[in-house]
Amino acid sequence: MLFSIGIPVYNAKQYLRDSVNSVLSQSFQDYEIILVDDGSTDGSAELCEQLAKEHPDKIRVIHNHENKGLLLSRRVFFQNAVGEWFLAVDADDRLMEGALERISLAIAEYHCDLILYDLECVRLNGSVEEFTVPLNENHLYCGNEKKKVYEQILENNYINSMCTKAIKRSTVDMDVDYHAWKELQIGEDLFQTYPIIDKAESILYVKKPLYRYIKREGSLTNKKNDNWYIQKKILWERDDDYINRWNLGQACRQKRIQGRLKSFVVYLDQLFLDNNETVDRLGILKTIREDGKIGNWFSLPDIKKCLKLRYRLYYYAFTHGRFVFLGFLVRINHRFKLMFAR
Repeated sequence: MLFSIGIPVYNAKQYLRDSVNSVLSQSFQDYEIILVDDGSTDGSAELCEQLAKEHPDKIRVIHNHENKGLLLSRRVFFQNAVGEWFLAVDADDRLMEGALERISLAIAEYHCDLILYDLECVRLNGSVEEFTVPLNENHLYCGNEKKKVYEQILENNYINSMCTKAIKRSTVDMDVDYHAWKELQIGEDLFQTYPIIDKAESILYVKKPLYRYIKREGSLTNKKNDNWYIQKKILWERDDDYINRWNLGQACRQKRIQGRLKSFVVYLDQLFLDNNETVDRLGILKTIREDGKIGNWFSLPDIKKCLKLRYRLYYYAFTHGRFVFLGFLVRINHRFKLMFAR
């Protein structure tokens, strides 16, 4: 069997059938679908079983007896798949028409270990946007040229998704136990992507959207995580490990730190604009400040001089423990944005 297609399912009954149908309707038919029900409570588990009964030659169901999260559900898929290549599809998204045929042709022609492809994003307002990356179309990246892919992994969020790549079985770190990171809900795709990219000897880029990502209200990617800093630190350690392993140099590291500071500023905006009175904002900020990592990054000369005024004001307030002033800055900035948006 050429493809195993894994669909983690958690309370996605409303969208699951359409997602599965986007695979079943593919012209290329040498595949299996593995539905990993992650302790759903909305009837998704029963729907998984119904879909397997309707298509017993194509669909298998694995039930997690408790909710394990997306990271471990994907590991369950990898460990139970029989295909030579793995594809990931989210339960509320779609494979584009002809995607499997296009990927199978690329495998036959290029004999690569990993295939990256573009995605089509359907936004909340119904508008559609295609996301691509500055890599050469139908080009095999091997040896030293893989650094170009490494750099894109660190700079481009969409290429990091597990859903924008076809993964050869031999590149997956099957023997690694991921349970230590089971709580990770931010950047779990990138977390798993690093060792796959590292192990792949040849990487092909297909400049075509083969996956349709549909943004929805209340989706996991739109939820604020109260453990943001703890989870981000796990990702940053993984980042630094592979930046060193790949010898990407100081310029790449500085660019990555800029990205981390940008995400921190976005987090501050969310933290103060959220009206949830149960959130201990001061406690969260004191913990982050005492850790020192963010303050040290803000203070780097090459970083500090390229920061926007808003970032510099946030830096002053945060590093001096002026958290009330910081909240004031966030709200003033938000109000000005609303004014100029009218």
